[in-house]
Amino acid sequence: MSTAYHLPVWDTITAAWEKVYGSKASFWGATLHIILIGMAFGLLGAICQYVFSGGESVIHFISSFINFFLQMGIIYMVIRRAHDLPISYKDIFFPFRLDLIIKLIGLYILKILIMLPFILVMVITIATGASKGTLVVINALLALAALYLFVRLTLAAGYLLDRSVGPWQSIVLSFNATRSNFWRLFATFFILGLIYVLGIITLFIGFIWIMPLGFILYGLIYKRLSVNAPVA
Repeated sequence: MSTAYHLPVWDTITAAWEKVYGSKASFWGATLHIILIGMAFGLLGAICQYVFSGGESVIHFISSFINFFLQMGIIYMVIRRAHDLPISYKDIFFPFRLDLIIKLIGLYILKILIMLPFILVMVITIATGASKGTLVVINALLALAALYLFVRLTLAAGYLLDRSVGPWQSIVLSFNATRSNFWRLFATFFILGLIYVLGIITLFIGFIWIMPLGFILYGLIYKRLSVNAPVA
């Protein structure tokens, strides 16, 4: 296996910042649409609970289902922005294609199955009446393992949307792309978290720029680490 490309943390963040210019309107337009759609379903759910029993739960499920694919649309947008392709708020509706819906559901299920053993170990540990100290140690180890897998799987949805591969292949590509980059990705996300805190300190005014920055950063990470997962 060839030597892996190592993500330059600060250079990637600054490059993402440069791409915020000219894209804020599109990302905020997409975000506003997602918020309005969520509010519409919230209102519909409030009405349905008085119409038939369980109506609110059904509407909440549909709302969560649609919101998931809208979030995937954001990922599609940021990948296009990272490649300097034109973007529009309408891109959030890109995943609403039958083939992509099936693949994205498959990816979601696979991620749950990958995480399932950690949940089972936690449940078994609690059920067997392990001591408090043992529970703390095991839960800490499980949290670290889950964090590791989360970072390694973070690009899977991007590959599924961008390369039109299947759920399992997208996971394989994500693992290939992120190899030897766990700590660099962790540092990148940690710095982004600090930037978000800065946005809160500025009474959320900073989020006008910080929110698009966070989105675009994913796209640049995807673009740069894709050299570790070349097209077959």
